[in-house]
Amino acid sequence: AQQAHVRENGQIPGLRPDAKSQVTVEYDHRKPVRVDTVVISTQHDKSWNEKQDQLKREVIEHIIKPVLGEWWNPGIKVHVNPTGRFPRCG
Repeated sequence: AQQAHVRENGQIPGLRPDAKSQVTVEYDHRKPVRVDTVVISTQHDKSWNEKQDQLKREVIEHIIKPVLGEWWNPGIKVHVNPTGRFPRCG
């Protein structure tokens, strides 16, 4: 929902609708204690093809941090489009 909100409001120009995410949470005695890893693959237009590092910074700021809220910390492993550019849906 946050990715769609950011896309629809133009906070990250060039995002497209196709996206998927995975969040790995560490538990201790069945209680979540911290977020370990966030993976987001988000479709984008060609303007981001050569700016994946900048796209990662934008995704962290506008999508990941607002969603995680108090769970955010800079030690979280973040992967944005880890398999490469994502200009076409699939």
